[in-house]
This record gives sequence, structure tokens and C-alpha cells, in this order.
Amino acid sequence: MRRLGLALNLTDFSQVEDSQHAEIKVQTLYSILRPILDRLLPLKKGKVTSQDKAWITPRIKGLIAERQKAFMSGETNGYNKLRNKVQYCLKRAKRSFFKKEVGQMKLGGTHWFSTVKALIGASKPRGKQYASHCCRHECTV
Repeated sequence: MRRLGLALNLTDFSQVEDSQHAEIKVQTLYSILRPILDRLLPLKKGKVTSQDKAWITPRIKGLIAERQKAFMSGETNGYNKLRNKVQYCLKRAKRSFFKKEVGQMKLGGTHWFSTVKALIGASKPRGKQYASHCCRHECTV
């Protein structure tokens, strides 16, 4: 984020200020910002399925795929290291997820019961997507 702030501070926006019409200002602003954002904040693709637990992140999925690849190729040492790393990341992600959920359950009684039911699978949450609450931290070992 610092790099983005620095890039925006160093960018000359005088073309936007000099434009007379709002539509031209918007187009000029987009033409200036788009390359900066594409360079510093590229889009990342990831798969999320409805069967995934809420704490499964794209990083964990990638580690699982690497672990499976090591297992299939017979790399015992690599597989064991990745197995341990996946277990560590899963424990950390679960802990973070449930800590956040328990913190939100303190908001009220009705919210508490609906969250508990959703977590145990008794009912689907109303108007709440747990995928949006999944952990955003990166596992580093």
C-alpha cells in the first residue's frame, strides 16, 4: 500500500484538473490510474466452492495442491514438510476464523443463535456469507 501511495503522490493529475467536462475528467483519471493499479495491485484468480469450509483460503488450497503433487511424485521429504505446513496453516486459519465469529456473536442474542446454528450446520445464515469472513492472512513457516 505504501508503494501505491508513493506512486499516486508522484503522479501528475494536472490533465484531470485542466479538463472542462466531467466525462473527459473521468476518462483521463481512469487512463492515469488504470496502469498504476494494474502494475501495483494485479488481479488474482482463485477458486472458491460451496463445499469449502469458511476458513479455507486460496493460499491453503495452493499448499494442499503442492502437497498432493509431492505425494504423487514420491518426494517423501517434500511431502512431509508440506503436510506440516498445511496442518499449521489450517490450525491458524481455524483459530482466527472462530475467534472472529465468537467476537461477532457478542453483538446480540439473536445474532448469537443464528451464528451458532450456521457454524454447526443446522441452518444457513440469513443474509450473511461466511466466505467473505474467511481469513486473509498468509501462512509463513
